[in-house]
Amino acid sequence: MSQVKNFTAIVHSGIAGFLIEVKGEVNCGMLTVMPSLTKKVPQGTNPKILILDVLPASKDPNGNFQEAQYSENIHNQDTYTQVELIDSEGSSIVTIPVQPAHAEASAS
Repeated sequence: MSQVKNFTAIVHSGIAGFLIEVKGEVNCGMLTVMPSLTKKVPQGTNPKILILDVLPASKDPNGNFQEAQYSENIHNQDTYTQVELIDSEGSSIVTIPVQPAHAEASAS
């Protein structure tokens, strides 16, 4: 059973700058447990990859998935190109590309 599913990493732009928002579902194993995504300290050697700790990330075959999200104000739209999710042992779960938010089409 997968530890995570449906993750996205999107950069939004606004008046105050840029915001990266990472969202998805984490297999927590139990209904009473809520997942968390936290920025790994220290980060890895590649500054373009945002590394997030996923807790708890269970391999429970029952698949109790709960929503999790992380957001951070960043200076540039291209601060990060990828987000890597790692488990409590430091093993990589998945790496996802960072996407820009799609601009809404202007009404004609």
